[in-house]
Amino acid sequence: MNNIRLAIRSLNDCIEFPIYPIMPEKTQMIKGHITFPPKGRDHDLIYVKGQMAKLIGIGIKEITIHTLGLNLTKLVEIADFAKNQGIILNIENRRGGRTSRIKDLTKILWATGADLTLDIGHCRSNNTLDSYLKEFNGIIHNIHLYSIEDSTGHIPIKNYREFKNIADKLVKLEKCNWWVLEANNVKEIIKWYTKFLDDLTN
Repeated sequence: MNNIRLAIRSLNDCIEFPIYPIMPEKTQMIKGHITFPPKGRDHDLIYVKGQMAKLIGIGIKEITIHTLGLNLTKLVEIADFAKNQGIILNIENRRGGRTSRIKDLTKILWATGADLTLDIGHCRSNNTLDSYLKEFNGIIHNIHLYSIEDSTGHIPIKNYREFKNIADKLVKLEKCNWWVLEANNVKEIIKWYTKFLDDLTN
């Protein structure tokens, strides 16, 4: 776990908040994540850029987005917006759709110049984790870490053994040391991950 920084995020939060190691406030990194909009509003260019602007306004320097509802032209426009604002942009893979297919995701990442936020639960839900780790090793910048995703949401990792089986693969990544423990809500994060947090940080 040397050099790995652990953060937490519940699904409705737009902040990935670091929990380990504890750093001086001035050097502590916080990353942003564009959440899906409230029911009745489209996940479109206006929404995504508006949410990015809010995160930039509070000092966020790195942001992850989803591609849902955004064609390639709009994604490139978002990437240009991020670049002009000095923001590192990451695109997250999904359980289904374009970013669940290596060929399509490669096209998106190449066109936008974005790095990849690799969602482990999405990969494990459709058995693509190993192929994604191999294909995108050099551009995976963040990890969203939980067991799998199903119709109820994010299923937390239940014990240290399961965590270690995944972590042994992730530590081989070339440029990724930001691992976000994700769950449906903060209560679930506390319930599941504090059971073996000591093991994660030793």
